[in-house]
Amino acid sequence: MSKSNQRRGRVIDCKSDVYTFGLLLREIFPHRYRRIAAKCTRDNPERRYADMEAVRKALECNDRMWRSVPVLTVALIAIIAVLFTTIQSKTIELYEITTSGISADQKNYLAEAEWYINTMLHPISEAAEKGEESREVLLERLAKTTLEIGSLTKEMSCLYKTNSQEWLTFVSRMGEVQKQKEQIVIDQINVNCKPYKGDQLEWIISPTVMTMSVDEVTATSAMSGVDVFGNGSLEGMELGICWGMLHNPTTRGCHASCDKNSVVVMSGLVPNTTYFVRAYLTNAGGTTYGKEIPFNTLPSDSVVALEEGILPGLFSIAEGKQVRFSRGNLQYQATTGTWRFAEHQFDIIGKDNEMISSTYSGWIDLFGWATSGYDHGAINWQPWSGNKDTKSNALHHAYGNASYNLEDETGKADWGYNAISNGGNQENSGWRTPSRDDWVYLLFVRNTASGVRFAKAIVNGVNGLLLLPDNWKVTTYQLNSVNVVEYGFDSNIISLADWQNVLEPSGAVVLPEAGARTIDGVYMDIGGYHSSTAGSDAQYGMSFGDPSIEIGTDAHRGDGLAVRLVKDVE
Repeated sequence: MSKSNQRRGRVIDCKSDVYTFGLLLREIFPHRYRRIAAKCTRDNPERRYADMEAVRKALECNDRMWRSVPVLTVALIAIIAVLFTTIQSKTIELYEITTSGISADQKNYLAEAEWYINTMLHPISEAAEKGEESREVLLERLAKTTLEIGSLTKEMSCLYKTNSQEWLTFVSRMGEVQKQKEQIVIDQINVNCKPYKGDQLEWIISPTVMTMSVDEVTATSAMSGVDVFGNGSLEGMELGICWGMLHNPTTRGCHASCDKNSVVVMSGLVPNTTYFVRAYLTNAGGTTYGKEIPFNTLPSDSVVALEEGILPGLFSIAEGKQVRFSRGNLQYQATTGTWRFAEHQFDIIGKDNEMISSTYSGWIDLFGWATSGYDHGAINWQPWSGNKDTKSNALHHAYGNASYNLEDETGKADWGYNAISNGGNQENSGWRTPSRDDWVYLLFVRNTASGVRFAKAIVNGVNGLLLLPDNWKVTTYQLNSVNVVEYGFDSNIISLADWQNVLEPSGAVVLPEAGARTIDGVYMDIGGYHSSTAGSDAQYGMSFGDPSIEIGTDAHRGDGLAVRLVKDVE
């Protein structure tokens, strides 16, 4: 008998009874041997141990179980760790952003930016999970995607004033999100992908692509192509060219695929306009671009007939997407129910907007949000509706829902749905209010042919924000302090003659400082323009003055702001 059994034997000899031994177990080991001690009692003869030999065997079995607990615990922890690592390597987890101290709209915008990052990284993550590409190829593809994400984050950060607290919060948190998610993808690549084997790695990750010369240029078309250097295989690769009015066109905009040394016809171009074209090659290592080549389309022999109420200038509001502006700010007359565009771009109503009512026979041009004149679900949907108190945001919910944008549902919450008397006079004819992202891209992101996007100016004595089209030429008119938010309107003083004879025919647009109507009256030292995008507490408006230009949710939904409509270019 072992020493332990001998020791137990002495205890048994001393007490000589299973029941007495059970009492000792309860005293010495109240938890460890609770089950065995319970079966040593006289309370339930049917479940009691018959003799001490049965007790001994139960004790040995119980000891083996307790000795195995530490081993099983370590094994369980190891299994959980392996499973967690595997799950993490297969999925780009959502990043939990700390959102204390920021508005609901900022939280939504952070979530929107994170969604874009997830979307751009997902194909690489998926390929890494399957291990279907080599390590070096996917790392190069990730590097190119990283640059695209950085460019996108910079573009989205333009919603906030540069170096403001909101801007710093957005940029820093998106940097953290990007770094974390990219590290997850890098770990996936290192775990699941094998090193490249072969002699064509350099060709795959950095092929040499050349944009062929632009030939046969007409007023509306031109031809170009792509060539590649090296003896690498082109199997599974896409070749082509991309083009547009802005510098550095990408495959997100106008593009067409073609074979090596073949040409592509770029059609539907605008006459007398500067374009940029460059070749591209897409393979497992991402997209590589060739050198950019500029070219000018020829002047047109015939004048292109524009729709009624539309201006000629083309403005990019996203890559590969352009709009034209209406001839002036939107105006409304309550007694006749008539909508129209102002006769001149710089025309404003001003203080007379304080007389807004259902019976006012004059014209107004400052409107509460979602007051299109259609009963789309808002409480205040009439054009003459306005602020009643500081809580009237809820009266201006598009379709009765705080999160809906003007173009959602039926589209009838957007002023552009109306028949505009000097803008075609037909309902739902394509006019619309620019979105928040449209304003951001147009003002702060576009990389136009001339590099000029906007300037503040005084046009015919009226303060305004001057917008220059994508094909603007710096030689057309000398402008000062371009693309600078901080300068005042007197940087550019433009006469009526210069405006009518030079700038407007060349596609320039001016948004006059039309003022803003609040519950306290009309203030004339601000240019406030609606966007179609809803905010959780208010709505996204574009405002400018001396010295700022801002796009944010400071505007109360019931505040009367100006409306300038656009039409998408097909």
